[in-house]
Amino acid sequence: MSSQPKLSEYQVRSLENFTATWQTGVGAIFGLLGGKATELLDDGEDEEDEESV
Repeated sequence: MSSQPKLSEYQVRSLENFTATWQTGVGAIFGLLGGKATELLDDGEDEEDEESV
C-alpha cells in the first residue's frame, strides 16, 4: 500500500482500523505491566517492614 500514490477509501479505513487496534493493544499491555509492577513494589515494601520489626 505504501507504493501507491493514492489510497482507496477502503484502504484508508483499513489503515485507521489497524492503527486503532495497535494503539489499544499497546495500551493494554502497558496497563497490565503497570499493574504488575505496582503489585511487585508493594510486596517488596511489606517484606522490608516485617524485617525491621
